[in-house]
Amino acid sequence: VTRADHPKACDPRWLQEIALGLGRSAAAEPSPRRALERALAETDEDDLILATGSLFLVADIREAWLQINGLPLPPRDPEGSY
Repeated sequence: VTRADHPKACDPRWLQEIALGLGRSAAAEPSPRRALERALAETDEDDLILATGSLFLVADIREAWLQINGLPLPPRDPEGSY
């Protein structure tokens, strides 16, 4: 589990504690990129990595994926346009 780069995102250790309390295994990583790097290191090439959560988190994971693979980042909205 990880957190989006957003001020309202919860601490991933809290989610990890919930998972462990439910008898599930979970690892907490402080950043989406580190979480993705860890998932890639712990899986085989044919395995599926599923990123779920807020749109903010999925966008952070997508950006990390593109950076790790040396692909161009999508254009961003200009500051103040939203």
